[in-house]
Amino acid sequence: MLTNLIQTDTAINPGNSGGPLLDPSGKVIGINTAVAGNSQGIGFSIPINIARPLLAQASAGQPLARPWLGIRFTTIDASVKQANNLPVDNGAWIPTADAATVQDPNQQGQDPNGQGQGGQGQRGQGQFGGAPVAQDSVVAGSPAEKAGLKAGDIITAINGTTLDATHPLDLVMSQAAPGDTVKLDVLRDGSTIQLSVVLGTRPAAA
Repeated sequence: MLTNLIQTDTAINPGNSGGPLLDPSGKVIGINTAVAGNSQGIGFSIPINIARPLLAQASAGQPLARPWLGIRFTTIDASVKQANNLPVDNGAWIPTADAATVQDPNQQGQDPNGQGQGGQGQRGQGQFGGAPVAQDSVVAGSPAEKAGLKAGDIITAINGTTLDATHPLDLVMSQAAPGDTVKLDVLRDGSTIQLSVVLGTRPAAA
């Protein structure tokens, strides 16, 4: 399932992928990327705020690289909270091995900056398809593991930005770059702790 994309009925013809999506004033608000094959005239664009860090890298002649945290997570909504008896309404939950679903940022359409963001899947359903939780919700050797993140943790804020329906983890993380240090507010066992994470570079296979 695709997330963090702008749905548009502006025609995206073959060969137009990578072109700009403009608002009525002529401002670029997205980059056209895909069409819905089973519909008429429905397309999707990457929001410009997600694309901007990569555009800056390209303009500077740098290799394109996306930040990597190294987790699989589920975005909390009402159904996820109820099904898993979670204590908060919003946040990015790193499921334990007995949880039902997990968001895998490695899946197509995802970004996160989780095991590789996106990141994409469906929020709250395993931003990503309801796949069974693997034992490596925190990837071995990843920035998340080095910072001390654990299965069962709930990330509630990144650099002071509270995670919610309009500010999910993958979208907030897309504004960072490999090598950046981000501060996470993490709910663990009923208490909030702060962890600093030095982001890695998203693996090519992710």
